[in-house]
Amino acid sequence: MKTNITRCFLASTTISFLSPSIGQAQTSTDTFEILDRWYQSDEIALEAEELSITSEEGATKTELRFRGHDREWVTARLAVQDGVTKPPVVIALHGATQSRDQWFRLEGPYSFPAHHAAALLGRGVAVLALDARNHGDRIEADKDFENPYSYIENWYIEATSKMVSETASDVVRALEFLDTRSDLNRFDWLLSLGAMSGWIAAAVDDRIDRALLMAMPIIPQDPPLFSNPPLYYPGLVNRPLMLPAANQDTFYTIEQMTELFEGLPSDQKELVVIEGTHDLPHHTATYSIEFLANEL
Repeated sequence: MKTNITRCFLASTTISFLSPSIGQAQTSTDTFEILDRWYQSDEIALEAEELSITSEEGATKTELRFRGHDREWVTARLAVQDGVTKPPVVIALHGATQSRDQWFRLEGPYSFPAHHAAALLGRGVAVLALDARNHGDRIEADKDFENPYSYIENWYIEATSKMVSETASDVVRALEFLDTRSDLNRFDWLLSLGAMSGWIAAAVDDRIDRALLMAMPIIPQDPPLFSNPPLYYPGLVNRPLMLPAANQDTFYTIEQMTELFEGLPSDQKELVVIEGTHDLPHHTATYSIEFLANEL
């Protein structure tokens, strides 16, 4: 029997695809059930291995990898604060063009995720940071773009949508990986800059029951793709959700974010409007404390 399981997802900067009017999107339960089935995994024995272990800045960091649903390696880093035994875990997913390193880089552009991770580690919460598909150590020279920004720069919307969805399926597999770790007390949060992948993962896996989705870009798309957020509303019924959004972000408007937020079928939701740009201020780490760690 699992104990002390609170499941949560914090997500932030993956592209989201919305039709011109969010309300026009098909959100029937039947449609969601078909989509939901795609993200389920077979009972394939999990293959995982530790690659290296280092100790720095008061935390032990383990580089590891495990097989995804299609046998592709998912590279990850598990950080545990020194002196903490059997900690709860947050799954952290970075934003587009970044890698798992983003959760540990405290300075420079788009370094705010590292302040979220540091705040959680300081509260005794372990952080499992994944590389998204076609990012970080998962870039393969014979098939992937050298720079993941190529997907956005060249407007490869279909390819990006598939990458987002495949990453969401990797999150499901990450939950299965955590099931194998008796040294961790699974907390099932996804702390992610990959807000679209986070949105989907939270909808299709009820082991994630708390989601913090930060600065999720909204790009009008007609007709909507299968990764269109409103299609996943049925999986988010009464899920505690927080959506921090910056009022100067060029990847969405507050009006668009408000429309998406109002469609959520949950009475445990909060839209937080922040002064700033897509590169959120470091003080947003307080949301990880208030919305995630304080739920321990």
